[in-house]
Amino acid sequence: MSGLTLVFTIIGYLAIAIFLVGFMAGAWKYATTPAPLKIPLTPAPVGRTGIVCRMAQEVGLFKSLFNSNKTIWIAGYLFQLTLVLVLIKHTRFFFKSFVRADIISVRKFVMGLITFSPQAMPGDIIFKMKRTKHVGAAGQIACEA
Repeated sequence: MSGLTLVFTIIGYLAIAIFLVGFMAGAWKYATTPAPLKIPLTPAPVGRTGIVCRMAQEVGLFKSLFNSNKTIWIAGYLFQLTLVLVLIKHTRFFFKSFVRADIISVRKFVMGLITFSPQAMPGDIIFKMKRTKHVGAAGQIACEA
C-alpha cells in the first residue's frame, strides 16, 4: 500500500467517524431537549383494519395533502403516475426477450383513466409487443427493443 493510498484511507475513515459522532451528538441533543408544548394529534384508528385503511388512504391517495392543497395533490399524483409508467417501461430490461410498450394502447388506457372513460387495458402487464427488424443505412439489421 502506497503512502498516498494510506493517507486517503485515513481521511475516509476520519470523515466517517466525524459524521457518526456529529450525528449521534445531534440525536442526543434532540432526545434530551424538553418539549414545552403538547401537540394535539388527530384521532388515530385503534384496530388493525382501521390502521390499514388509513395507511392505504395516505399512501395511495395522499388524503391529507388533498385536504390541505389540491394543486400540489394533483401535481404529486401526476408525478407518481408518471413514475409508475417509467418503472413499467424499464421492466423490459429485466427480461430475456426484450419487449416494447405499445405506446398507442398505453396512451389510450391512460387517457381513459384521466377522462373517466373506460378503455381496454393493454394485453399484458408488460404490454407484449412483437419485435420488428429495421435495415440501417449501412445495410445492417437492427432489432428495436
